[in-house]
Amino acid sequence: MIVNVVRSEFRKIISTKAWWALLIPAVVVSYLINLGGAAIAQLPDDETLRQLGGDFPSLLGFSLALSVGFTSLFTMCLGIIGSSGEVRHKTITTTYLTTKGRGTVLVGKMIAYAVIGFAYGIVIVVAATLGGLTAGGSSAFPPVGQFLAVALAGSVALMLWTVLGVGLGSLVPNQVLVLVGALVTRLVVERIAGLALPRIGARSVADLLPSSASSAFTSRLASDFLTEQTPPRSRADFEDVFAGSGLSWWAGGLVFGVWVLACCVAAWWATKTRDVH
Repeated sequence: MIVNVVRSEFRKIISTKAWWALLIPAVVVSYLINLGGAAIAQLPDDETLRQLGGDFPSLLGFSLALSVGFTSLFTMCLGIIGSSGEVRHKTITTTYLTTKGRGTVLVGKMIAYAVIGFAYGIVIVVAATLGGLTAGGSSAFPPVGQFLAVALAGSVALMLWTVLGVGLGSLVPNQVLVLVGALVTRLVVERIAGLALPRIGARSVADLLPSSASSAFTSRLASDFLTEQTPPRSRADFEDVFAGSGLSWWAGGLVFGVWVLACCVAAWWATKTRDVH
């Protein structure tokens, strides 16, 4: 049963314009951010290079993590549009009538969008690679294993943001309201909270916000790899600039996973109890 539901959700996704309309700007953003990251690494003067032992560490892994943070807005919106769109276009009733159990519908939708979100991650990594090659050639790249680790973490993060979007769209079926609310929360509320909470001694609370935890999962991993490329005497300076969150990368992933799980559970409860017409 669940296989048929997932297959049906894939057909719905492919039949709309949303998946490619959101993918195009995500690819452009990823390319430009990583183009800039590779270009910045070419700028240090001779004295800086001498202090670093002759080479400036590659910034491509860190710029890839940054691009994941920006492009996750697009994958979140994709999930929201996919789940709330059926309510908006009044096709959700037919979906429920032809599928045994509303929970099955929600799980199938989440699985399908998780796959799409991970696929977004792969495409965004390709765009990041092209950006790095454009600005710095092969010399712009960190060790392959490190780059692939950040790429995998970034793809998982985008997958989770997509699933979170599905949960939000199912929890609040008013498409305009949930889209605006999610974007305002991420771009305004969380940013203000992230700046204000540390000032009142609540840095640990700021680190637990969804965007901060997701950022720690990718950016902290990338910054750890980045500092490994620098001489011991310079590592403290790089950590001050690039470390960001107080959470480790794995703790950030765990906290963000809890946020996604909580949203999915709330969406399941709301879907189960909501009247549809």
